Amino acid sequence: MVLQKEPSGAVIWGFGTPGATVTVTLCQGQETIMKKVTSVKEPSNTWMVVLDPMKPGGPFEVMAQQTLGTMNFTLRVHDVLFGDVWLCSGQSNMQMTVSQIFNASKELSDT
Repeated sequence: MVLQKEPSGAVIWGFGTPGATVTVTLCQGQETIMKKVTSVKEPSNTWMVVLDPMKPGGPFEVMAQQTLGTMNFTLRVHDVLFGDVWLCSGQSNMQMTVSQIFNASKELSDT
C-alpha cells in the first residue's frame, strides 16, 4: 500500500465499537515511528487519525488496535510505503475505451 507522503499527513480511518479506544502505530522493523490515539465516535461507528507528514520510503507496518474493556482487536497492514499518490480519471486525452481491453464483455457485465 502507498500512502501520501509530506506535506500533508495521510488519513487512516476505520469502523469500530462506539466508545472504544483505537491506537494506530507506525513501525519500521522493531522501531516505533509514531503512535496516534483516538476513539470510535457515535453514531457513525468510525474512527480517524492523521499521521504526521513522512519522507518517501518504507516499508513500514501500520497497526490499528481497538480496546474496549477486556476486548482487544488488532489489525496489521505490512509493506506500507510513503510516496506520491496519483488519482486519475477519464480525461479527454485518454484514448483507450473499456471495449478495447481483452476482457471487455466481462468487465461491462460486472458494472
